This record gives sequence, C-alpha cells and structure tokens, in this order.
Amino acid sequence: MKKLIILAVLSSSFLISCASVHPGGVGHSLQPSDALPVKISSDTIDFNKRDSFQFMEVTIENTSEEWLRIDKIRAKLPDPSESKVSVVLGQDLADWAEAKRAQAQVDHLNNQIIQAALVAGGIVASTSSNSLVSAAGSAATLGGLGWAAVSEIRDDKRNAEAVVRVPSTHLYAPVSVPAKMFLRRWILFNKPAGAKITSLVIDVTTIDGKKGTYEVPMFVP
Repeated sequence: MKKLIILAVLSSSFLISCASVHPGGVGHSLQPSDALPVKISSDTIDFNKRDSFQFMEVTIENTSEEWLRIDKIRAKLPDPSESKVSVVLGQDLADWAEAKRAQAQVDHLNNQIIQAALVAGGIVASTSSNSLVSAAGSAATLGGLGWAAVSEIRDDKRNAEAVVRVPSTHLYAPVSVPAKMFLRRWILFNKPAGAKITSLVIDVTTIDGKKGTYEVPMFVP
C-alpha cells in the first residue's frame, strides 16, 4: 500500500512538471522585422461541431526583460457576410455565457444522477469516473465564466458604434504582461454549424504604438 501511495505522488509530480506554458498551437509573426517580444499560442477549450460557437484560450507570453503593455488586440477575420464567422461581443456574449451556465448546471446535475446510479449498482469501483470529474470541472469553469461575463457587460448594447467593452480577461481587453511571464485570455467565435476555425490572425498594438501581426494555429479536438 505504501508503495502505491509513493507511486501516485511521483506520478502526480510528473504530470504537474509536464504542464506547458503553451498547451496549444504556437503562432508566428507575419512581420519578422518588426516582431514584438511576444510568443502567442491558442487552444480550443470548448467546441462541438454541431453547434455554432468555438471557445478558445489564447496564451500571451512576454519574452523580454521589461513589461509588455498591450493596448489593443484584434482578430483579423474574413468578410463575415461571406464566411459567417464573427467575434461574439456585447450583449450577445453575455447571453451566450448565461445560456452556457444554465446548460452546465443541467449537465452537472445529470452527472450527479448518473454517479448516484453507479454507486447504487455497486459498480463505481470498476468504472472510470474521469469523464465525470472533468465534466464537473468544466461546468464550474463555465459557470464562473457566465457570472464574469454577465456581471461585466450586462446591458451593454452600445458596442457597435463605440469602444468595445469586454470582461478584463477577454482577448480584446488591454493587458500588461510582466517580464518573462505569461497570461491567458479567451475569445468566443460565432461560426456556421459544422465548421471549425483552425487558425487565427491577430493584430497586436502596444501602448507606445508598436505593432505586430501574428498567425496562430488552433488545436481543435
């Protein structure tokens, strides 16, 4: 038994040490001569080919010895009227987050019911619960996202003709990344059902006017 405990601890330590700053696809500058001291990657964290949304996490790493103060980040998308792809903002973002939170609560309850049934049947020990734990964690995460998005941008319907207001953790929000450190931001796309976004081109502008354009591949399950 003692050996099993030691093995479990060592395995956990190994998994932790394997955590990556850039778990997704790492991008490259389209303007090498003017490249900013930044490394950018993206990873899809919520995608279902049957629905019309793709939720992504973007990692911004500052590779310099000074603060990287970004004033503006924007995705460069093809003509939405033709591609039907757009960034979800404003009240639409708040409504999506609210709906996602409601769905997560239902999924979490259903998982609890299934787990209870497994316990009653005496077969939990022989059934992997990893997917259940993962689903519960996703529900909690999306629930938090729903609260954050709704609390930050509720009733914000003036975005179309004014400054884009988004939660502070959104990719479009200004951000300052400490030297040799990284931050993660997120962005939600509306797309045709069945389609998936596999790359992202973004323009980055620092507070002192320096600019860079980056193409970032996206890992889609």
